[in-house]
This record gives sequence, C-alpha cells and structure tokens, in this order.
Amino acid sequence: MSDHAAQTVLVLGAYGIAGRAVVEGLVKKTALNIIASGRNPEKLSVLLSRLHCDRLQTCFLDIDSQSALRQACANVDLVINCVGPYSVGGFEIARQVINCGKPYIDCANEQAHYRRLQSLDHLARDNNVMLLTAAGQTPGISTFFLIHAAGQLPQAHTLEMFCVQGRLPDSDAGMGSLLGALLEPSFEALTLKNGHYVAERMGVDIKTESMPLPFGDCKMLGVPIVDTLLVPAHVTTSLRSLQTYYSIGVEPPWGTFALIRILKPHRRKWLYNLLRHIVRRVMRKDFQRALNAGFDTSGFMKFIAHSASQRWQAVLAFDDGGTITSYIPVLAAKKIV
Repeated sequence: MSDHAAQTVLVLGAYGIAGRAVVEGLVKKTALNIIASGRNPEKLSVLLSRLHCDRLQTCFLDIDSQSALRQACANVDLVINCVGPYSVGGFEIARQVINCGKPYIDCANEQAHYRRLQSLDHLARDNNVMLLTAAGQTPGISTFFLIHAAGQLPQAHTLEMFCVQGRLPDSDAGMGSLLGALLEPSFEALTLKNGHYVAERMGVDIKTESMPLPFGDCKMLGVPIVDTLLVPAHVTTSLRSLQTYYSIGVEPPWGTFALIRILKPHRRKWLYNLLRHIVRRVMRKDFQRALNAGFDTSGFMKFIAHSASQRWQAVLAFDDGGTITSYIPVLAAKKIV
C-alpha cells in the first residue's frame, strides 16, 4: 500500500443504491480519499454536491472499457465494485482490478459470480491482494446471522432467511440487484434441500411468512444466494436445508423464470436490453404502489433455525437496504487501506 496521504478508494457504480451508501459511509466513517465513478456525469455531480467532502472527487468511467478501468485503478489503493448485475460483467471487472494489483471488494449475491471468482484466487494470491465478494446485506450480513442461527440449536438441520423492504429510495434504484436475481435461472443456481444441492426452479418455491408490522403476512419468493454455498461449510451442525426468501413486491408472471432460463438474455444484447426495459417499468410501478401505500425504505430480515424438536428465530431491522449493504465494504476499507 502507499503512504497515508495517498490512500484512495475507487467506488464503481457510485450513484446506485449500494454505491451511494458506500461512498457516504467512506466519507463519514473513514479518513480515506474517495473517487466516485460512473457513466452519468449528472448523477455524479448530484452525489458530490450532496456530500460536501473535500476528500471526495468524481470520475466519469465506462467500466466496459478495459483500458479506462486499468487507468482508473492505477493510482488507487482499493476498488469497491457496486455495479450489478455481477453475473453479467462482474468477473471481468474483478479480473482487471486484480491484474492491476489492487484489492477488490463487491457485494454480489449471485452464485454464478461467486463460482467464477474462485478461478481468480490464485491470481489474487500471486499479486498479494484481497479478493472479497458477497460482502453486502444478503449475502454478507445475512451470512453472519445464518451461521449464528445454526449455532443456537445443536441439532439444527434447516436454516431460513426472509427479507422484506417497504420500498427502494427512488423508482430507478435496485436495477442491478433485481436483474441479478432474474438472471439466476440462466446459470442454474443451487439450493440445499434434504441434504443435497439441487438446481433451484426459480418461481416455484413461494412461501408466506409473517413479518413485523407494517408488513404482516408476506408472500416470499425463494431466491438462492451465495449463502447457500458458504454457510454449510462454516457451521458445526449437519445442515440438510437452507433457503433464502425475498418479498419482491409483485409476484412475477408464471413462466417468467422458465423463459429466462431458456432464452439466457445475458447472451444477447438486444434481449438483455429488452429485459432491462421491462424490469425498469415494473420497478417504477412497484415503487409508486409502495409510495402510495405509505411505505418507507425500512425493512426486516428474519432468520430461523429448525431442529427436530426446537425452533429459534431472530429479526433484524434496517433503515434502508443501501446502508446495511455498505457496512462490510466500509469496514473492510478501514481495515485494509
């Protein structure tokens, strides 16, 4: 690492939900210099004027340009990637950053991205830099709580996580996360059921769970995340099942996930752009519906452990998804830079 005066963190996708929260967390909780980057100069300007920090600067950056990304990495000490969906472009970004000899952090929840990044482990070790993924809300915060939940029952065989949030901060926020979830069927995401890893049939595993007010009974969609692959290796019990569920507002039309699994939109630019357009319209309608219903950005995560004769649960409240997602990246930046 360079000397203290030159310690700088580059945040990719700095004006998305996670990116904004990471930048704000770095401003408030560290003494680091921060470069907030993205493709939209107007959104970068708004971010800069809102935070009023001498240590913060912005940078127009097209991450699809390998040369531009390498140039942006040249004079920084850490890169935090907040650009989703990670299953589409995350691996190449991570590879470029590690090739530049810089530590890399992201908050991805896609299993496909996690599996791909494992092939970069040797490169990160050779360059003596950190490669950290799944460092967000789910997975990340959820990973710790699921491991803790398993430890509360000596014979725990099933773990469940349920997550609900009132609304996103604005109508265009969260596109990357939702696209990542929708694209998972294209990559055969796995779930742990009855002691075996099996391909999840997205859209089939739907469960109603009672959540704290104002939500009440919520219809939840099973979405396997990196926790399914990580948690079983870090608990002392013999887990047979681990499911993670999300309330995503509007239940997707029947067959949506099967169609995505067949068409694999990420392989065809026009189809991927069409999916983005459809998702954006759905998100804006859902945002307005939640706003009209009086929901704010707060939410809850519920963690449940089951054994043959006992049930243990805990509920975690959060003010907004962005802030809780930023906790681990900001803490890691403080520790390693």
